[in-house]
Amino acid sequence: EPSLMQKGKLQLLKRADGVDFDKRFAEDMGVDAHRKVIELFREEVANGRDPEVKAFAQETLPKLEQHLEMAQKLQNQTDKRDSDVNNKVNAPAK
Repeated sequence: EPSLMQKGKLQLLKRADGVDFDKRFAEDMGVDAHRKVIELFREEVANGRDPEVKAFAQETLPKLEQHLEMAQKLQNQTDKRDSDVNNKVNAPAK
């Protein structure tokens, strides 16, 4: 069951489109989500008591970090595209 915050983020995504959707998705589902998961996995690696769970976290952590890098690249691309759109909209008329 999604939390209230997760439900709210999903509602915002449902209402977004185009560049706004890309930006919200990259922020909410990409970078933030991966950072939170990585933090949990690092905690498990450092302090976990179940050897199997700890080993799984250790094995999976590098993949999660790669995914975070990809999510950050996507976010940078959407931020740049958003900035480019804003610059065109706010450019003085010729």
